[in-house]
Amino acid sequence: MANIILVEDTSDLRVLLRFVLERLGHKVVEAGDARRAAEYLERQRFDLLITDIVLPEEDGLTLVRAAKAQTPCPRVIAMSGAGAQFPAGISLKISEALGADAILYKPFHNDEFVEMVKTVLGPAEPDRPRATIQP
Repeated sequence: MANIILVEDTSDLRVLLRFVLERLGHKVVEAGDARRAAEYLERQRFDLLITDIVLPEEDGLTLVRAAKAQTPCPRVIAMSGAGAQFPAGISLKISEALGADAILYKPFHNDEFVEMVKTVLGPAEPDRPRATIQP
């Protein structure tokens, strides 16, 4: 299965998503902020980065950009509900422009999250459209 880094500052949601991913057989490293996640990204290769966009101190957009600069680069799922900086839709569209493979609008159901992860980790197809789940 996949090696995944999960970045979410809301601890309850982070624990829930980690549980869901581990039940699917994935190995998960979690971080509550972008700085810690960036340290993991520098030291380890991941198949998938799942990141919230609105994070304390530094936003998830920085992580998307850093991940996509790696070789090989992990696939990226950007997720957001709302924040002080930008409405969720704008933040996620910026993520997509930076190379996120999929965007996920909060709140979402576990089954939507699972399907998104399966879709993004599916076989590489050069012209595969980005996946989006909206509320």
